[in-house]
Amino acid sequence: MNKHVFHAAGLLGAYGSQAEQTLTADDRLALIDLVQSLELAVDSRDFEAMRNILATDWSHIAAFGRYNTPDEFITDIQRQNELFDGIRHQHVNIVVRSQGHDRAVVLSYIIVVQVSDPEGTVQDGMPRIIGHGVSRDEAERQNGTWRLVRRIIDQTSVLPSMLPDADLRHRFGQVVATEAMP
Repeated sequence: MNKHVFHAAGLLGAYGSQAEQTLTADDRLALIDLVQSLELAVDSRDFEAMRNILATDWSHIAAFGRYNTPDEFITDIQRQNELFDGIRHQHVNIVVRSQGHDRAVVLSYIIVVQVSDPEGTVQDGMPRIIGHGVSRDEAERQNGTWRLVRRIIDQTSVLPSMLPDADLRHRFGQVVATEAMP
């Protein structure tokens, strides 16, 4: 049995509960917008927008790195700035579930699309999907505003031409965090 499909299905089932009714339609739209807005901010390197989206105690867990604050995440993006040129991050199949009063989880697939090379030239075969994974975002309403408090990205797959190291690609494909979301 494919462990990746099984894992994603298990996550979705775990989030179905009576607590779902505590989220309004406006909450659900705000949470989807929050996740999408983070990716727009990452792709455009809008660091101020990232700071407005992420809680001060936000953490990010993935096979390719762990960040314990928004500033650690932003500093790493700044350090690898050229890696983000011509890249777009998109979330699809977004599911929002309540985790009780003022807490929610947003589960989605993250798709990374290369639309041009770093110089802005569209090459043959572009746009192309260069990576994908499962994204689990925890959000909390703080002072009336939804903020992301944790992101876990696992089961990441990267196009071999973008990441030639097969062992590293295999490691990225693993489930990095199996603990239950609160």
